[in-house]
Amino acid sequence: MIKRFVKLLKSESGYTLAEMLFSFSVWLYVVTLIAMFIPFIYVNTQFSNEVEEKEWEIFLHQSKLELRGARQITAVNQRLTFINFSNERVDYEQYGQLIRRRVDGKGHEILLHFVQSVEFKKQANHIEISVRTVNNQKFSAKIYVIPSSS
Repeated sequence: MIKRFVKLLKSESGYTLAEMLFSFSVWLYVVTLIAMFIPFIYVNTQFSNEVEEKEWEIFLHQSKLELRGARQITAVNQRLTFINFSNERVDYEQYGQLIRRRVDGKGHEILLHFVQSVEFKKQANHIEISVRTVNNQKFSAKIYVIPSSS
């Protein structure tokens, strides 16, 4: 059948109905494929400069995991420093509109973004973390730690 179609295309007799139907079906196939991929090409993403509740919860969860096994905890305004279970010095600090985590003064792991100000306070049995976002949202939490003798 394909040989017959190719023979028809090579003939000099003009544009036939069969050729028109074939080219129309190819055109429909291409248009259908393009229509199927439009949702993948055009993705309507809305970026927000707000700190979502879930982001805050993830930040707190990670902080709790690290601080519960920490020792030599110091909190000075916008920086929290402690020694983790691997004997590495870990810093949580504000860096622009970010709260970042650094290990032994190296790295740049972003923990929270769109932060206007952060304050860490060390109390006898807990660490207080207060965050104000660029949209003036306020988040605060207390992470209870076991006081270490060292």
